[in-house]
Formats: sequence, C-alpha cells, structure tokens
Amino acid sequence: MAQVGRLRQIGIGKETTAGTAVAATFWIGVESGKVTPLVEYASDTSSNGRIETPIMSKVTKKNAITQFTAPARSDWLGMLLKATLGTSASATASGETVVYEHTFTVLNSNAHPAYTLRLKDGIATEYSTYSMLSKLGLSCEAGGLLMVDAEFVGRNLTSTTGTPAYSNDYIWKSGQGTIKFATDLSGLGAASAIAFHSMKLEIDTGLMTHHAFGSDTLTANYNGPIKISGELQIIHDNNTYRDYVQAGTEKAMRISFAGDSIGNAETVELQINLAKCAFEEWDVSDSNDEIAVETIKFTAQYDQAEG
Repeated sequence: MAQVGRLRQIGIGKETTAGTAVAATFWIGVESGKVTPLVEYASDTSSNGRIETPIMSKVTKKNAITQFTAPARSDWLGMLLKATLGTSASATASGETVVYEHTFTVLNSNAHPAYTLRLKDGIATEYSTYSMLSKLGLSCEAGGLLMVDAEFVGRNLTSTTGTPAYSNDYIWKSGQGTIKFATDLSGLGAASAIAFHSMKLEIDTGLMTHHAFGSDTLTANYNGPIKISGELQIIHDNNTYRDYVQAGTEKAMRISFAGDSIGNAETVELQINLAKCAFEEWDVSDSNDEIAVETIKFTAQYDQAEG
C-alpha cells in the first residue's frame, strides 16, 4: 500500500539489559526519519576460468540504522543526551516540588546505554535492539526551531506490534537561545550573550560494531572517542573571531535555550557547557550585494582543570 512519509513513526526506549527489547518510552514526532537494514556481503572473487566476478556472495553482517530529524522536545531529548554522553543525574529544582534538573555528563567508558528503536508505518511495525547512538546534531537558525539530527546503529530489524502514543511537550525557538564565551566555565554566568544567528553542534560517539562467530547480527556495540565540533555564524563587523583562529585562542562556551515557564519560577531550559573550545577555522562570505557573514568552526576539548 502506498503511503506518505507522515505515516512513518519512530519510538525509543532505554534497555535495562543491552540487546533485550523494551517498549518505547517516547514516540518522536519527526520531520524526516527511517529505519533501514545495514547489510554487508562477502564475495567469492576466485576464478573459474571466467572474467566475470564475483561468482558468489554471502550476507555476513545484518544490522539496522535509524536516522531522524525532528524539532527538539524536552520529553525525549534527555534520552538522546544520555545516549550520547553516557550518564545522567536528576534532582528537584530549587524551590520546586515537581520540576527537576537533569544533568548529563560524559561517562568515561566504552559501554554507554543501549536502546530499542521502533519503526511503525503503513506496512510494518519493527524494532532494532542494542541500538546505540552514533551521531547527534543540534542546530538552530534565527527565526527557526532548535532541531535534532540523530543516528543510531543496532541489531537487525524484528517484526512486532504496538500502538504509538505522543505527548504535547515543550519545544525551543531561536528567540529563546543565547551563546556565551568566557575564559572558563565559572565566567559564563556573567558573560554577555553574543549575537550569533546560526548554530550547529555535532557530537560523534565513535561507535564501533562488533561481530562474533555464530550470528550475522552484531554481538555488541561500543562507543569510541567522543568528538564534539560545531560552527557559528554572525554578521561580520570586526575581526575578533578571525583573530581567535589565528592566535589559537581557547574559550569556554555555553549554548542555552530558556523556554516556556513551568512550576513556580522555572523555565524549560536546555544548557550545554563546553569547558574548552578551540577555534580552528574562519571564513567570510564575499557576495557584492549581501551583508558579509562570517562562519567560525570550533572543536571542543577536554579540560584537565575542569575534569
């Protein structure tokens, strides 16, 4: 049966035991997304007196890759941040009874959490266990919403049944965002917001799949070195950020979005703190008929002083 992409639904749930399927905790309202087989073949390229090759192929690896783009929502974004960084802690916000602060930090381990990713469309309902996050992107343009791009890799798809359910949760827009620089993390609170108009943050977990004898599907997933990079755009009216690149300047960075009011006196806030960023590339637009815009690319680094 023919179908439009809007019938495709993606759900996610954190596994208690890696590789054991769980129900979806959240269904994600995606703008685009899919779950597809990730198959590898081994070919017999020996010669039988013919110039054609190969003479035979066998499927040797059967995994699945889940990819989606969606407006970031506060209910499920935390699950993706934990998948990316590895660990979280929660506590009641000061002066509140039902509003919580969730802190996500890097787990210094190659065994980050695994998830069951589910796909339901007009044709089938399927899931992929032992899915671990490979890449996470956050981006926002002036006049737009904070967007998420995510990629998970897991085991081969399995047929199932299920009924998706969605919640009306909070999203963030560009007018709620700020970006700050400071010498170190302690200075970010008092730092002034900078009038950037475009932001992209990309986190690569260095995911590695492992296969063993006895099965074509993956035995285990392991995250590797975490790499965080990004780019910012701003109207070019001075050479401050060009000089950062030339001088090898390093800064702490805070990307935050303070959304709708909740509880007694809180907002739905997302705050990303990077203790040390190296500014490694700078460019400026060169159109004769448009305002010059500069693009600054950076890479986050581990800060020994901050831990």
